[in-house]
Parts: sequence; C-alpha cells; structure tokens
Amino acid sequence: MNALILLLVPLWLFGSQILSYNVYDRSDRVDIMLTFDTPFEGTLRQLRQNDTIIIKLDDAQIESVKQKTLSSAFLSSLTLSPSGSGTQIIAKTPANIGMQASKTADAYGLRLRFAVATPTKTPDGATSASSTLLPTKKESALGMNYAIVALILIIGILITWWLKKGIQKSASTGAKPTVFNKSAPSDASKNATIRFQKPLDAHNSVVMLEYAEASYLVIIGNNNIVLDKFYGDKPVTQNDFETILKKNEAQLETYLQLDTHQSEAIFESYKEKASG
Repeated sequence: MNALILLLVPLWLFGSQILSYNVYDRSDRVDIMLTFDTPFEGTLRQLRQNDTIIIKLDDAQIESVKQKTLSSAFLSSLTLSPSGSGTQIIAKTPANIGMQASKTADAYGLRLRFAVATPTKTPDGATSASSTLLPTKKESALGMNYAIVALILIIGILITWWLKKGIQKSASTGAKPTVFNKSAPSDASKNATIRFQKPLDAHNSVVMLEYAEASYLVIIGNNNIVLDKFYGDKPVTQNDFETILKKNEAQLETYLQLDTHQSEAIFESYKEKASG
C-alpha cells in the first residue's frame, strides 16, 4: 500500500512529463504536437516579442533542452527547455504569424499551431501576453478515472496479500490444502488431499496426493507430473514419504534438469504410467 502511494506522489507533485514532440510542416501552417505521460492540466501562457513567441507550460516538465531548425515561412526555429516546474518553448516566427493551442480529448496531447494571424498588441504598441486555460475533459471525470484506476490497483494488492498470507498460514500450521476436481462428485470423500509435501527448488514441489483409495506422488510447479501411484502400500508417515523420495531421487533430479520441451514429453509418459 505504501509503495502504491509513493508511486502516485510524483504525479500529484510534479504534474505531467513531456515524452515527445513532433513537427508537422504544412503548406499553410506548422503544427507542433506534444505528448505527455499523464493528462496535462496546467496552464499555457504566450508572450510575443518581435519575431519571437515565448510559450510557458506550467506543470509540464521536460528532461533536457530540445532544439529544432525549420525552413518554413511560418516557423524558423523551435527550442524547448526546462523552466522551474514547467517548460519554456521559444519559437522564432515572422511578425504576422500567430500561435493557437488545443488539447486532445484525453489531454495526453497538446497541439501548437503556427499560422498567419492578426497580431494582438496593447493600445500603446507594447508586447502583449496571454494566459490560456485549455479545454479538455471535466475535472470530475478525470478525477473519477484516477479513482477507478487507484481502486483497481488497491484491490489487486489486497488480493495478492490475502493469498500470500493464506499460503504462509497453511505452511506454518501444517494444514492440508484440499484440491477440488470439478468433474468429481461433490461428496467430501471424493476430494483430493495433500498428505505430504516437500519443495524441490524455487518453482517446484513434490507432494503426496491422496484421492479416493489411492495415493499419487506428483511434482507441482512449472508442469504437474505424476511420478507414481500407490494403493495398499501408500505412505502413512513422513518417514514413509521421505523413503519414497529417496527411491525416486534420480527421477526427480532428471526432471529438474529438463528444459520445457523435455518436461512436456516426459509428462505424457508419466500420464500413461499413472493411468495404467
């Protein structure tokens, strides 16, 4: 749970990260497309200074300075650089070119369009600046999406934790887990029960499985393999189980050394042996 909170904290504190930018040079315009790792919810401010448009994106970070030179009538150069908690974009354009910004519906993309426009100036001819809140999905909808994703992650973590605790409890108390066969009768006497078990390595264990009147020596792990079947001579104590393992020691070592394809081949031969 703490790990999940730590993963989400950077998103809340530092906003979006600019993953990439692409330049599309058209005959009547130049489009700059920015993509983010999270929906961009910051503000955009632009400042016109002669042949330069300075764009500031709040709460949108970029790792390093990016530069691009173009041979276009609308845009000659572009520079993206970190600026505090945001990003500054400097575009070299002719005086008659303006910039319009719009976000994608999911707010993961931001388009900056440079095209011919009437310059906006203050009455005294000074440089003008504007601050823009770009429209996108309603904050309530975005908040709901984040809540659903967080809830799914939390439920997944809780289920994993519950399963792990159940397995650890069974191992510490010596409880005998029951394996239910969907095709078998519902009578409890027909349920398969693990009598003894022993780990072989990090991925495989050997168990003595009791079902009906017989006991089966089975490897459970990457592949489930039946090694042997017992009736009247089935093991009763842990010592009996250890004795059977010693008799099958060479067979167990051979299995652990097999690759995946060999394991599948020997699995078929053991199935035939068990069914006989």
